[in-house]
Amino acid sequence: MMEIDEALTHHELLKIKLPASSRIERERLLESICSVTGADLVQTIGHVGIIFRASDPSCFDLPDSG
Repeated sequence: MMEIDEALTHHELLKIKLPASSRIERERLLESICSVTGADLVQTIGHVGIIFRASDPSCFDLPDSG
């Protein structure tokens, strides 16, 4: 998990290939990764999960939701 945490710190957006064979196992693995790293799940496509955690200062200019 330390490598994922460091990658999120440097890149904010991370694509992870999940080795689990079932959809339920992949979901549990992503939930665990997100809870430990403080990241948010953006999307899953097959065996790939995309997570995001903003760094300080953020690399991206996100639009205001107001």
